[in-house]
Amino acid sequence: MFTHVNTPAMFTYVDTPAMFTYVYIMDQLNARTVALLGKAVRQLRGARALTQGELAERAGVSRTWLSQLESGTRRNAELAAVLSVLDVLGARLTLTIDEEGKP
Repeated sequence: MFTHVNTPAMFTYVDTPAMFTYVYIMDQLNARTVALLGKAVRQLRGARALTQGELAERAGVSRTWLSQLESGTRRNAELAAVLSVLDVLGARLTLTIDEEGKP
């Protein structure tokens, strides 16, 4: 289903179900810990209908490594490998500054 949004400068069509799915997934991906990062990867992998083996092979990591990342038990996950996994999932790592201004 597409929703028409009329703005002063242009017309925009939005795929409403896809947008809500995207917003729901993005709302769950605030990864402040290894466990939350793993949960985010697991959710994205499920949304992309990939098995751990498929994702691991495409990202160039072992299935065991990916399993440990998803379970939050891989405490020293190599950044390059994490970025490779995210790339396969069509995701990216974004850094944000907390509103509270925590050091």
